[in-house]
Amino acid sequence: MAAISIAMLALTVPALTMPALTMMASAAAHDPEPTAFDAIVSAAPARLVEIVRQVANDTTIRGSHEYEKETSLNAAEAQPNSSAFPAWTAGGQVFFKVRRQVLSPAHFFQSTDIGTVTVRYVVQPSTSGGSELRIEAVFIEDGHRHKPHVSDGSVEAAEYKAIAEHLHAIEQQEQEAREQAKRDSDEKETTALLSSITEENARIAAATRDRAALEKRVQELRRSLSARVKTAGVPLKSAPYNHAPTLLPLGRDEMVTVLEATPFWLRVREPQGQEGWVYRLLVEVQP
Repeated sequence: MAAISIAMLALTVPALTMPALTMMASAAAHDPEPTAFDAIVSAAPARLVEIVRQVANDTTIRGSHEYEKETSLNAAEAQPNSSAFPAWTAGGQVFFKVRRQVLSPAHFFQSTDIGTVTVRYVVQPSTSGGSELRIEAVFIEDGHRHKPHVSDGSVEAAEYKAIAEHLHAIEQQEQEAREQAKRDSDEKETTALLSSITEENARIAAATRDRAALEKRVQELRRSLSARVKTAGVPLKSAPYNHAPTLLPLGRDEMVTVLEATPFWLRVREPQGQEGWVYRLLVEVQP
């Protein structure tokens, strides 16, 4: 009888300790508190809003998957609002991206059922001059309980990375555009300067030629002699011989410039610019 009592006592020990174990397991399985990904972004709110809008509309939720070989949830849709989160009343602009009929998505606490993954993005102005960005993700079962499962932060971090990459790409493009614009401006300025130098060199060359011509003319004038026509009607011939055609008659005491001399003839220029030949004895060369 004592042996049976001992056996019965042994059988009742586990039954006595079971409630305590159940309470411990229940405490360990308690859902963690939801957390949000918050970041200060240097971009202006208007710019960040456009980038977040693009990411919210890109049909991909990053940082979670249904099957091992996948890296994201595809076929997501942008939504204007969602009841997956408490209403946002702190201002800014809010975007949602939703993927329905997801089976046990990775990186959501104890997600072992079919449901909907929702990502919320909030963009607000920052007091530092940039923007504040908040990203939250949650998985809610489709069953009658609609139990929410919080994210471990992987979705939020991956979505933020996508936003940061978009922002970096835009800033890189703008930087390259600014650099190209500066190169174009510098090249335009260089071309204009080179053109100005070429024009200035051409003007200098032309002025040099003009000066040389003027100096040559001065020397010619200095070397030339004047002559006075002795009588009226002295013929200005086209060539240095008597039978050459007469270009025009010269008046008495008319002064002509001697350009060339031969023993019997002088090539002269009369005051109107006509050049020709006169017989040497018909003019008096001035000293």
